[in-house]
Amino acid sequence: RNSHSCFSREDLSMTEEKLEIESAADRELYIKMFSNFYNAVIKGERLIAPGKEGIYSIMLKNGAYISEKKKCRIKTGSLLMEE
Repeated sequence: RNSHSCFSREDLSMTEEKLEIESAADRELYIKMFSNFYNAVIKGERLIAPGKEGIYSIMLKNGAYISEKKKCRIKTGSLLMEE
């Protein structure tokens, strides 16, 4: 079944969560990020940073970990899984 037919945007509900952030600059970034995510889900707005961009931070962390474990240099591009 197509996942788009499993729910509609009208079926979504909002909950409020408190997130304590000390830095005003960080607070503004989180507000912008969460607002964008909400608008992407509810209104179809384009995401600032699509989920597939997250693979780059994972590749960097994996590269550092593997490099330390194997005591050698790792090209992070080789850690990217084929789509």
